[in-house]
Amino acid sequence: MTAAADRGEALGRAIELSVQLQDAVARTMEEFEKVPAFLRPLAQNRFKEKTGMSVGDWAGSADQLAALLKRMAQGDQGVWAEFSGVYPQFREAMVRLGDYCRVVPDELALLIKDGDKLAKVRQVMEAREGLLRSLVATLDEVLAKPDAG
Repeated sequence: MTAAADRGEALGRAIELSVQLQDAVARTMEEFEKVPAFLRPLAQNRFKEKTGMSVGDWAGSADQLAALLKRMAQGDQGVWAEFSGVYPQFREAMVRLGDYCRVVPDELALLIKDGDKLAKVRQVMEAREGLLRSLVATLDEVLAKPDAG
């Protein structure tokens, strides 16, 4: 397989994963809306503290990532430099979000006494952490591939 084909395949996977990230962030926003009103600001502040961004900022960043990747896939050569410039900070943020996903079930165990509900939270958070790990690894692969052009 050629370098261009390898990069194209990795880019395709990255686009799929970025769409999944958009969905996960949208679901996170919905989940925060279900938190009791008196606890919501605390939960949202904790999220921002741990991940470096509010959920709304995450939604915008996930949208930006997906848009950049789609432009890259369409052959927009100028976007590669733009992406390379923003990716290090975004990568760090995705790692922080993954760390948040890993620790939140243990933190919620202090509040959620229903074992089934806590197991569901743990399952969702593990899936999101896995998504973020896969996305970071795939984006690292995209950037490591030699230029196709």
